[in-house]
Amino acid sequence: MVVADTITYLAGGLSSMGTHRDIVKQIRGRVEKKVSRCLTDAEVLTIALAASCHAPVNLLEGVCNRQIARELSRDDNMKDTAVSLKEFQGLFSTLRTTGVRVEECVSCTIENHAFKKFVSSFESDLKCTLMERDQKLAWAVPAVRVLVYVALHSEVDTEERVNCSIGGVVRADTRRLEDVRASLEDAMDIYSLGASVLTLSQLMCPGGQ
Repeated sequence: MVVADTITYLAGGLSSMGTHRDIVKQIRGRVEKKVSRCLTDAEVLTIALAASCHAPVNLLEGVCNRQIARELSRDDNMKDTAVSLKEFQGLFSTLRTTGVRVEECVSCTIENHAFKKFVSSFESDLKCTLMERDQKLAWAVPAVRVLVYVALHSEVDTEERVNCSIGGVVRADTRRLEDVRASLEDAMDIYSLGASVLTLSQLMCPGGQ
C-alpha cells in the first residue's frame, strides 16, 4: 500500500533529538518568551513554522490571534522563533500518522487553487526526482505534498528541508527546484501557506495537545 510504505519511509526511526514532543518542548522554550500567555503544542509549532517562512509577520497574522501576532511582530529576531533545520528534520522525518487521519487533515488544504497549481508545477518541473521509487511513494501521500510546499517557502535551508520532506532531490532537478521556489516566493499565497502550516501542526499535535 502506497500510504503505508511511505509512512514507514517517513518514520525511519526516532531522531537523536528525541520524539516530536521533545522537539516541540524545545521550541516552546523560545516561543513562549515572546508572548503573554501559555500556548498549546499545536500553537507553538504553528508559530515556529510560520516564523521559518518568507514574510513571517504577514503569515503570523493569518495563523495566530491578533494579540499573539502583534506580540510576535515586535520581535527583531524572528529566526530565533523559527523551526531550525535540525528541528524540522527531527519532526518531519519521524512523522507518524495513518492514511485516514492524513486525508482528514489535509483535504481542505490540497483543494486550494494555489496549492493545486504548486502540485502541478512541482510534478512538471521535478520529473526526474518523482521517477525515483522512494520519492514517488512519498509524493503520493497528500501530507508530504503539504510539507514540501511549506519547505519551499522556508527562508533558509530550503533545499535541505525539501530533501527531508520527500527523501531527496536528484541533481538534475536542483536548478528546477530553485525555479519552483522563486515562483512561489514571487506569488506568495498567504492563505494557502497558512492553511498548510496549520495542517502540519494538526498532524504533529493532534487535538492541540
